[in-house]
Amino acid sequence: NSAQYGGGVDSGTLINCTLTGNSATISGGGAYDELMTNCIVYYNSAPTGANFDSGSGPLIYCCTTPLPASGTGNLTNAPLFVNSATGNYRLQSSSPCINAGNSAYVTTSTDLDGNPRILGGAVDMGAYEFQYTSNYIYTARGANGQHLILQLAGKPNATYVLQAATNLMRPVIWQPVFTNLSDTNGNWGFTVSNLTDRPTHFYRTVGQ
Repeated sequence: NSAQYGGGVDSGTLINCTLTGNSATISGGGAYDELMTNCIVYYNSAPTGANFDSGSGPLIYCCTTPLPASGTGNLTNAPLFVNSATGNYRLQSSSPCINAGNSAYVTTSTDLDGNPRILGGAVDMGAYEFQYTSNYIYTARGANGQHLILQLAGKPNATYVLQAATNLMRPVIWQPVFTNLSDTNGNWGFTVSNLTDRPTHFYRTVGQ
């Protein structure tokens, strides 16, 4: 969408919305004079305030750039959409927006696809809730000398992403450690070791 002010939306309150690809000829490519919570406001354009104008706010638990002047729980990391070029604004498994919202503001039980809205402990930012596959269960085996060993269990021949975070304070920033992990033997588990650079991190795996 496009407009002089607020290419995506002008004035109002947005919860768990995704604003992207909008433009404004003056200010607020994504949003103008908005109150936004659990939203993704990214990849919009305008001469000033590409994603949101300076009068918007507060922004609460939103993914956008730059950080707004008022609000809390916001992050500037790229949201990692599945495929922006084709209009697929669902989240990749490594997206920082997963479990990074504030569930207290959620008023609906389903997302834009009609899937359950809150999965994995906290609501995701944006219009789509990441849908975990059933094969991301893992078990920690503890330390072995200088190596941390994770024994992962899941469906045979499935692939996974191993992610790490330094703390579990929201918004949790999960960073990929290994991608495309797979069980080539067709068994129900495999081991990842040599994680000495992240000995005090928290880990999770998500199926791809």
